[in-house]
Amino acid sequence: IVIRNCHIHENYNQGILGNGNRVLIDRNIIAGNGTNKNERQSLMHGIYATGTAFTITNNIIHSNTAYGIQVAAYDYKEDSMAGPEYAEAKDWLIMNNTLAFNKRSSGLVIWQDGVENCAVQNNIFYKNGGPNGIVFYSQKGRRHIVRNNIFYPPGENLVSSEEDAYQAIDNQHAEPCFVDVDSFDFHLKAGSPAIDAGSTESAPKMDFEGKPRLQGGKVDIGAYEVVPTAGPLRVYPANPRYFTDGSGKAIYLTGSHTWDNLQDSGTIGEPVTHFDYDAYLHLLQSSGHNFIRMWAWEGGVNDKYCEPLAYSRTGPGTALDGKPKFDLPKFDPAYFTRLRQRVEAARQNGIYVSIMLFEGWAMQRIEDGWKTHPFHPQNNVNGVNGDANGDGKGLEVHELAVDAVTEIQKAYIRKAVDTVNDLDNVLYEISNENHPESTPWQYAMIRYIHEYE
Repeated sequence: IVIRNCHIHENYNQGILGNGNRVLIDRNIIAGNGTNKNERQSLMHGIYATGTAFTITNNIIHSNTAYGIQVAAYDYKEDSMAGPEYAEAKDWLIMNNTLAFNKRSSGLVIWQDGVENCAVQNNIFYKNGGPNGIVFYSQKGRRHIVRNNIFYPPGENLVSSEEDAYQAIDNQHAEPCFVDVDSFDFHLKAGSPAIDAGSTESAPKMDFEGKPRLQGGKVDIGAYEVVPTAGPLRVYPANPRYFTDGSGKAIYLTGSHTWDNLQDSGTIGEPVTHFDYDAYLHLLQSSGHNFIRMWAWEGGVNDKYCEPLAYSRTGPGTALDGKPKFDLPKFDPAYFTRLRQRVEAARQNGIYVSIMLFEGWAMQRIEDGWKTHPFHPQNNVNGVNGDANGDGKGLEVHELAVDAVTEIQKAYIRKAVDTVNDLDNVLYEISNENHPESTPWQYAMIRYIHEYE
């Protein structure tokens, strides 16, 4: 029997109830079951089953009235059961599930004589009714394997009425870092302790969404696998309009654009608005997208300011926007730390990032756009003036016209490359919408990146 890709929710009693032999329950959402207020609430489980050789993998089991899963054994009744294997509960594998917010006494209960050889591996138990994790009744000496699971919150997560009910191996008590647990989005954020922390022994080949489980020889804990990029990208030999990642397949890059995916912005005189990057990654991933154009302003734009910027604002003195002047040889660590973190997080979600190094539109199209640029002579403490012809636009910063400017730009490129060069999901965009006279400068920057890499 195979129960797969079902949404089993808000049933009157249990989500799945019965006995069986060689049953696979895989890649289902089992949620909110047990709406019957007239029966015993302690029986309203997500899964309530008896039998032999059950495999329960890659399910999201949440918000059921009683337990997430109850494994139970009963006396054999010859007149109503096909065989004794339907009364026992032997050889169960419960693996790579996420069990959360089940309301009564734990995510999993293993109950009564006749239960033998249960393996509970690579699951996340999150804020189920207390105790959160697993309860063992009448399991003396059974020593069920409990391995590589995450329990949150920390505390009493393995409870037994008798000795030697289980063997606990390499479990964690840690916040699993879901993308949006309030919306029951149990994808893992980058940096989650569940990533690459599972046991590969008997691990399912695919996750809840059908993505391959083994990534670099490791598996994640819980229902979802994080699938990093498989770059670096290179030109696809069969069609140079496409990239490939070495898989032999063409890679089509697509994404959803926004301007604040690297720097936060705010209206001058008002607090900055912080961009929700985790939600942005989830939007991309859930939409099947695999590409970010990581936008970077060099200064401000219109009536907005941006932060962090690449160069440190140490002063002394005040720039034209009322903030401390830039010290151009000094880089702002916050900018490059964020750049690294966001490119890494994108990689963990299978997303390539084109890092925009320079921005050429603002100074061409915005009146007084030059006044917010770090290379304006009144904005830095280094005496650097990128407006070589004095026309008040400063377009020469992107024309190889001022040696001091070019050397600072090269130092910035070195810093950016040093920050992300070991990551395989990186592309570089020299500049957004720059003017035609910038073309020699753009090629010079391309050559410099190649040389430095």
